[in-house]
Amino acid sequence: MRRHTTKSNQPNGFTFMEVLLVIGIFGLLGVLAMPFYQTFHVQSLLDSTTAEILSALRAAQLSAMVGTNDAAHGVHIESQQFVVFQGTSYTAENLNNFVTPLPPSLQLNSSFGGNIVYTQVTGIPDVTGTITISSNSTTHALAINAHGTVDQTN
Repeated sequence: MRRHTTKSNQPNGFTFMEVLLVIGIFGLLGVLAMPFYQTFHVQSLLDSTTAEILSALRAAQLSAMVGTNDAAHGVHIESQQFVVFQGTSYTAENLNNFVTPLPPSLQLNSSFGGNIVYTQVTGIPDVTGTITISSNSTTHALAINAHGTVDQTN
């Protein structure tokens, strides 16, 4: 049987320079990957917020159609939040409001002034127009037609 021996003048392990080189390479890869991560993160926020607003519009319409609390329902749009409300007009103090704040990197805008109210039983909206969800570089839009149908455009 042969024994494996190492020469005493050959070091075992890595040199300090080799370790620094590997750390430098990982650091460089991390710096290069950061813009891709940020773009992915903003796109993900934009997609999920668009889906939340679409869901809120549909929930308000459905609540009006089934006559929840024998009232109309609507959605109030502000630049940094949207609110599902009950009744024919939005009142900030109403305890039945369901407020959803937006992430700071996103902004909301509506072409119809901020409130959309769905009539009881029919679910027909009182206004038509577009809700725009935007970040610094990307925009999504939800178009609401006279029948209450919402189409997403990117």
